[in-house]
Amino acid sequence: MTPFFRIPKVRSDILKEITSDMTLEEDVDINIVIALMRNYRNAVEAILELIDNAVDDRRETTPLKIEIFLGKKLIQIKNTRGLGMDLEDLKTFLKWGQSNKRGKLGRYGQGGKAAMGYLGNSWKLEVSKLGDERTYVIEETNWRNRLEGKKKYKPKIFLGLTPKEQGKVKIEIRNLSRPVNEAKLREALADYYRMLLEEDKIRIEVNRELVKPLEIPLVKKEGFIDIVDSKKFHGWIGLLEPNVSLRGGIRCCVLGRKITENEYFGQPDYMWKASLNRLIGEINADFLELNLNKTGFDTDSWGWKRVTEKIFTRMQPYVDFLLNEKEEEKVT
Repeated sequence: MTPFFRIPKVRSDILKEITSDMTLEEDVDINIVIALMRNYRNAVEAILELIDNAVDDRRETTPLKIEIFLGKKLIQIKNTRGLGMDLEDLKTFLKWGQSNKRGKLGRYGQGGKAAMGYLGNSWKLEVSKLGDERTYVIEETNWRNRLEGKKKYKPKIFLGLTPKEQGKVKIEIRNLSRPVNEAKLREALADYYRMLLEEDKIRIEVNRELVKPLEIPLVKKEGFIDIVDSKKFHGWIGLLEPNVSLRGGIRCCVLGRKITENEYFGQPDYMWKASLNRLIGEINADFLELNLNKTGFDTDSWGWKRVTEKIFTRMQPYVDFLLNEKEEEKVT
């Protein structure tokens, strides 16, 4: 199959490769690499890890564009209109457990590389930094094989390949280990990045078809901005339409990415009374501390405890209303 993302045709007098003797070297304890590459439950989960890295690349002033192509022999993920990467960023990328993304989704410096190994054994990385006319390309043909020790790469450098005003990161993964269910991927993208998609901070396409944010049918919605120890967080609380299939509770996000859902912050939930399932909301608090796999929060941290206090109070009028409401004959 012809790759979906092709290198754009440019005049030969503009595009040229620069000769370089530099070498980029991976930095890692070899014994842990294979374990990290197995640390996913399915291919969709691994792709979400790579999308998280793309989201970290976005700028506040410009919607990030993420294009995903799923083929029988390859997966391509490309993000543009972001900050992009340069040579120093590539060096950091190759250091397992090291990241310059403090306070971002890719803060642990290992998820993207591990996800690439989970999905396939060969890859090509093509990157350029916003404002820089140089494009760097490195390739790997046997990513899981560590018998020869740490990986080393001589990057190819091109001029005229990417516009200076457009940062770019493109990952092409080949020699795939497992198929990707496109329908499940679309569903996950619409769900996990719902907040970013709805606020038009990112735009995602899968095989050229736009991903729309998960639809939440509401009869009431109240937005808010709150402060915890000088740190802002925002969100909304509302009521679902009766008898919908969605589970209630608060969806908790960091940097617009859903981490957990169905959270009641100490308030009674639908197990107490079925109508409480209609209580739903969404919050985004970038200061909350995540666990390693981004599947939960440090609930003993000061941030989580202070947010719990705030949201518990905001939920109270809705809980009172639903507790006093007559139970519906048909419940979800």
